Amino acid sequence: MPGELKDIAVIIDGEDPLADAVQASIALRLSFHHGARTTVFEQGRAETFEHLSWSDDLGDSDYGAVDICGIARHSDLTGELETSTMAQLLRYANENGAWFKEAGPQALLERLHCTDLVVVGLPATLQHTSMPPVDDVIVKAGRPLLVVPRRFAERRGSDRTIGYHVLIAWNDSAACARTLHDAIPFIRDAAEVTLLYVDEGRNRTHTQHMIAAVSDHLARHGIRARPEIAAAKGGGTPQIVLDHIDLLNVDLLVMGAFGRSRLAETLLGSTTKDLLHHIGVPILTSH
Repeated sequence: MPGELKDIAVIIDGEDPLADAVQASIALRLSFHHGARTTVFEQGRAETFEHLSWSDDLGDSDYGAVDICGIARHSDLTGELETSTMAQLLRYANENGAWFKEAGPQALLERLHCTDLVVVGLPATLQHTSMPPVDDVIVKAGRPLLVVPRRFAERRGSDRTIGYHVLIAWNDSAACARTLHDAIPFIRDAAEVTLLYVDEGRNRTHTQHMIAAVSDHLARHGIRARPEIAAAKGGGTPQIVLDHIDLLNVDLLVMGAFGRSRLAETLLGSTTKDLLHHIGVPILTSH
């Protein structure tokens, strides 16, 4: 089936065991569901992994829990939680993929080229300085990214949902079109999909025809999207997107990336990267 995921990579940095566990849980559940190979990259400072707990979540089913729309609950897939999420990831990667420690930039880039999706935490450039070169490599890989903010990981397990209400921030760019195609596996099972376009003064008729064409394309994939055209206002497009995330209770943002380096700047542009601090939902993007 077009849009299936068969090679999934997850990058962990050892800075935050909870964030790593949530990213591991996302990668595991997607891999189980799609029958995908999982490749794990430890890309933080070596000393951070010396303290990485492989069993902090033992006995706590909510520790790394994530509910992805259209995918069975984690416990349904793996049975009783006998080992930590990270230990399960280690076992699954060893049996159905690979686990790499401190891959060099070129080796990392070459391996990411051969993936369908990269699960990664909110960029180190915003919160830590453990792996700044990795941000550039991820962008240069040209693969779809599922960026998981720390604020999302910090939620209660029952509140970590992905893909029930998807917001597509459309801007008619090549990157946005590529992201939309890459997002089909996530959008297909969504309960609600909102297609948002921020109108900055273009011809209204042209805008309506453009949004109608995108809606029709999604409909051919069995996806019903509710189109919405919002007038540009103070704060620009990023602020309007953030407002809609809160207003609509969105749990997955789909938007095209732009820029040439630094993942933080790539997502929303260099002048608005501070807004990433306020995003509490995963972002699916392509560059």
